[in-house]
Amino acid sequence: MGDIGPKFGFEAKDNGYAIFNHVSIPRTNVLSRYLEVEANGDVNQKGNPLVLYSIMMFTRVQVTSSAGFLLAKAVLIAARYAIVRTQFRNDRDKEGKPIERRLLDYQTHSQRIVENLANLFVMQLTMRSIYKLYDQMINKIQKKQNFSLMAPMHTILAGLKSLFCHLGYEGVKTMRECCGGAGFHKFAGFGLILSGVSPLVTLEGDSVVMNL
Repeated sequence: MGDIGPKFGFEAKDNGYAIFNHVSIPRTNVLSRYLEVEANGDVNQKGNPLVLYSIMMFTRVQVTSSAGFLLAKAVLIAARYAIVRTQFRNDRDKEGKPIERRLLDYQTHSQRIVENLANLFVMQLTMRSIYKLYDQMINKIQKKQNFSLMAPMHTILAGLKSLFCHLGYEGVKTMRECCGGAGFHKFAGFGLILSGVSPLVTLEGDSVVMNL
């Protein structure tokens, strides 16, 4: 057994490997909720394999939701910085004295923040509906073995996963850029946010493939 080593981002997931050679596992010790191995080696499927896919779909829901959560943190940092950071004496106070203008008062700068803020609201509100739809799907599966919502849920999730993870990834990078050199400071927090959002466009379905 071994560990594959550290990764860039998604550090909460510890990936490793195990190699077995001439190892026999008693059938009574095999996880056989959905698949069962007979004494003669025959494999029998129990239940509907779509149940396993429904579990993977929930992981995809969580990944898609995480993109909005991480973007929210980045937008908050960038917005706060834009309020307190001033640049260029091209404004005047009430007494007419020249003062530096806040970054947020520059149209091009505020537009970058507001665009991602708008994306954030759409992502958060949409994911609330997705969680409700997923709960409806699971209730139908558990109570009636009704899988009718699985196909539309898969289609919706595939598209949202691709779109929201892309918006989250690109949005976090933009928010870091909006903080200038301060965005590279470790205390700014963008390092952890970027390492968290970067894997989302790949894991649980590559965003390019999901977008097809």
